[in-house]
Amino acid sequence: MWLLTYTFGKKVFQVLINGYTGAIAGRRPYSWIKITLAVLAAAAAIGIIVLLANQLDPPPEAVPRIALPQAGLAGDGAGGIPTRRSPNR
Repeated sequence: MWLLTYTFGKKVFQVLINGYTGAIAGRRPYSWIKITLAVLAAAAAIGIIVLLANQLDPPPEAVPRIALPQAGLAGDGAGGIPTRRSPNR
């Protein structure tokens, strides 16, 4: 058995290590500054990836254009939209 005692900040921590099996028992300290920086770095990386993905593949237009058929009714000239002719023509 190995016994490790160390001070982190104002607290004393002890760790027991079994030299035969490698099992470790004890509490470890957490550095909230390092955890916060790691979370911010991960969020920044995800943000950059999303930004680059949007730049490479722009979203489609807000209003999609619909192609109208080219062949229309005889002489209407409206591209397939039927119209009534006024009798005065």
